[in-house]
Amino acid sequence: MVESQSKSLEEAIANYRKRYRREPPPGFDDWYQVAVRLNAIVIDDYDSVMTMFEPYWGMSARELRARVREVLDSGFPGDKLVGIRVKDHEIETVHGGSVDLKYHFDILRDRMEPFLQFLPDMEYVFNPFDEPMVYAPHDALSKAVSDCPNPEYDNISDPWDIATRSPKHVYFNNVGRERTWEITTRSCPLGSSSRSGLSSPPLHNTTANEMSERLLFPQNITHIRDICELPEAGDTHGIFLSPNGACHTNTLVPVFSRMKLSTNQDLFMPATDYSSAMTWFYKPYNESEDMPWDQKENRLYWTGSTQDGFFKDDSWKTSHRFRFVRDFNNQSKPISLLRQNDDSGSWEPYPSSMKALSDYIHVKFSDVHHCSDEVCEKIRAPSSGLAFTAKEGLPASYGSKFAFDIDGSSYTERFQRLLHSHNTVFKMTIFQEWWDDFLVPWVHYVPVTLGMRELPETLRFFVETRRGQEIGRDIAEEGRRWAGQTWRPVDMKIALFRILLEYARLWGPERDRTGECPWDRREEG
Repeated sequence: MVESQSKSLEEAIANYRKRYRREPPPGFDDWYQVAVRLNAIVIDDYDSVMTMFEPYWGMSARELRARVREVLDSGFPGDKLVGIRVKDHEIETVHGGSVDLKYHFDILRDRMEPFLQFLPDMEYVFNPFDEPMVYAPHDALSKAVSDCPNPEYDNISDPWDIATRSPKHVYFNNVGRERTWEITTRSCPLGSSSRSGLSSPPLHNTTANEMSERLLFPQNITHIRDICELPEAGDTHGIFLSPNGACHTNTLVPVFSRMKLSTNQDLFMPATDYSSAMTWFYKPYNESEDMPWDQKENRLYWTGSTQDGFFKDDSWKTSHRFRFVRDFNNQSKPISLLRQNDDSGSWEPYPSSMKALSDYIHVKFSDVHHCSDEVCEKIRAPSSGLAFTAKEGLPASYGSKFAFDIDGSSYTERFQRLLHSHNTVFKMTIFQEWWDDFLVPWVHYVPVTLGMRELPETLRFFVETRRGQEIGRDIAEEGRRWAGQTWRPVDMKIALFRILLEYARLWGPERDRTGECPWDRREEG
């Protein structure tokens, strides 16, 4: 990846034009100079960032500004959205006065101040909730990713002259603590796996014969996170079963969130929680608490809370963290493992049970919350099949060779910290984030599917075979080395700078005049 990056501004511009079929945004040359001066490794690989902006190219800049202002002026319930304005190279909040939101603004200000002198005017919305918010219907989304706005030429007004509209065009609905599958898949094509049956298929207990079928190991990360082709997700992830907070709109409006699903149209940026040194509740990685890989215990480690969603009924039983903890502590759980055929050299599945791996597993809940009193009591009961431990400090997570990271309500902060450690990091997520384009699965971390059927064999290979130990150590050290080069605090500032330049072009008045959009849309039109 390093060798393929542009080595000059001229080359970066040429690669941008070829890759994204448009001119770079105003300020790209300033961004490039800042990135080079700060020793950024990644210059060209921003495919995920560019993809998330695609629907908003079909909207005029005037309409985009109006929708953003409407969200900020409408008095979002609880004053829980943060509005940020950049004007004449100064930054201020225009919404979001809640004390508990202040740390988000402080972190965003800290990240933006080094390049404020280069930023055009803009106004944007930041969503501090764990869950993303924007789910446009498939027909509206299909139109948005192919349309181009008409140029207005001489009819250009002050971009800050935005009248409050009545009636409103953007409405939010709160469906927190309710099933959200039909909402979160409305952007999928009608013929997709997740919409063809409307509801996700019911789960059933897996038999030993089914577990001995050929295992599929994740290769294409985009594919295993494609909610439109993952119908089982509706019954196996908390964000679809019963999210704690889920305010959503079906109107295309550019809201920045810390992560997104493949089916929603939020814009992501480096999560504020990754600036853990600026929060009171997260701690950054501390080298003195860690140890070399070879000195760690040969096992898989995870402890955490029951933070899949908020549960009022038995739907918690099939949610992702609960499945993970219950199944990995159930020694009679049927699993499929692989062994190599001595004659053919091929790997063949055979049925086994979780007992075969029990010596290599430390997977427990340390806290129970986000549930009604009745459900919390059921979760704590021995009959739940779950395992519990007292809260363990961060150094405990560095004591095992293999550290697991699994979604909570959405993404988790611990992934960044673990990636900087000497651990081999296993990662189960269905969310898209800013790091998707520069972290390589099986090189920097071990990817895990939502169903986790392949996980027992993945673990067996790493903990029981010489080759697995060698590869595991290599992944740990390569992930740590790469994170030290591409996931520094300054790298999040560089990425945010690039993201905001792309956004400012969509928001700004120059696009009103030109009707600018990607070249291939003009060609198709």
